[in-house]
Amino acid sequence: MRLPTACLPLVLVFAASACSESPRSEWQDKVGTDVFAALEQSPRVRVVVALRPPAPSSLSLEARKPTIGSLRQMVLRSVSPENLQLRSAWDSLSGFACEVTLGGLNELSTLDDVLRIDLDVAGGGHLAESRPLIGADLVWQSGLIGAGTTIAVIDTGIDTDHADVQNALVAEHCFCDRGNGSGCCPNGQLEQDGPGSAEDDNGHGTNVAGIALSDGNVGVVGLAPGAALVGVKVMDSNARFTSSSQVI
Repeated sequence: MRLPTACLPLVLVFAASACSESPRSEWQDKVGTDVFAALEQSPRVRVVVALRPPAPSSLSLEARKPTIGSLRQMVLRSVSPENLQLRSAWDSLSGFACEVTLGGLNELSTLDDVLRIDLDVAGGGHLAESRPLIGADLVWQSGLIGAGTTIAVIDTGIDTDHADVQNALVAEHCFCDRGNGSGCCPNGQLEQDGPGSAEDDNGHGTNVAGIALSDGNVGVVGLAPGAALVGVKVMDSNARFTSSSQVI
């Protein structure tokens, strides 16, 4: 296994900027400029909507879930059905992904509970530097090798036969959408669970898993060779994902 030099950055960056169409002032604070540009090309666009987080922040995740669900339903009921089509909703994250029209964007932007609206963008995987750069060798010397922890690699999947990672693999799942309604999970569907559901058809995810916890049977020992592995496939055979929401 060749040690890659970067992994998928699973961070959604919502950059605020003004719109050239001079929308109402509150839109400038809530809606990304590229949303308006996309709506000039299409009557409906896919967006991710960030909602106000539950309070207090000290609540446990389980205690937050009902509040998140109730807030999402209240926001969705405030928008005309013809202007918004829900695509993804999350139990643990205060937000959702949807297809929206300009009218729907207007309705969403007026709601106090809506904090931000940005395009549900595509992306991909890239390669990176190796373990000495971040001082992993020094951590090993103190006896920390990841034992007792589990690492989830959200990427193109895991080569379940690879000698460096197969012994660590404890669970698999897939969320993979080609963007045209068809799925790119191993079973050809949009979602799959269980053994084989995260089988890697690109190699990037296996490389990333190797950086994290390779046994070193074939390639270089990973950063935490004592950790367990959960493989989550969200990218296709070209290491591409069609929306940020499927990664979320």
